[in-house]
Amino acid sequence: MRIAAIRPEVQQWLSIGVPLAALALSVLVVFPAYNQYGALKTQVAAKRVQLAEMQASPVAPPGPILPTAPEVPTEAPEFLGEIRALAAQSGCQLVGFDITPSAASPAAGAVRPVRSKVDLEAQYPQVRDFLARLTEAPRLFAVSDLTLTTAAAPVGAAPGAPSARSGATVHAAVEIERYVTPVAAPPAGT
Repeated sequence: MRIAAIRPEVQQWLSIGVPLAALALSVLVVFPAYNQYGALKTQVAAKRVQLAEMQASPVAPPGPILPTAPEVPTEAPEFLGEIRALAAQSGCQLVGFDITPSAASPAAGAVRPVRSKVDLEAQYPQVRDFLARLTEAPRLFAVSDLTLTTAAAPVGAAPGAPSARSGATVHAAVEIERYVTPVAAPPAGT
């Protein structure tokens, strides 16, 4: 159908109706979106103000937990002393302690992990208390492995005796990872 074949009255109505329909469509669709754009602009401005306030505020000091300890000869005995104190406070008996030396030598200034295996015997609630106290220690300790087994039955106990009851003694093998930093060597000639 050619435009010239449309009657002139219809052409006049179309020439007025099509722009009015486009105007109505823009008012119904574009205008609400423009209002949302204005609301988003105010939200962005508010977020920028918040960001500026956060960037201007000082960074909080680190917490009381030390992430590393200096790698000095007294570090391992001090660690053992901390573990003994935590075990005693939680009611656990320390029955074994082993420090595994790390295989790789770290780069200068790098933090080095040191793993230790601690064997404890106590009732299950005391072992849980030991683990809770370990997370609250003044130094960062990470439990890398935990094995709980029932302690050996006492000599003369009947086979099948209830040794795994809730009040029974359990053996906990806890592998703890701690972190040390090398101490800088004193300058030569001093």
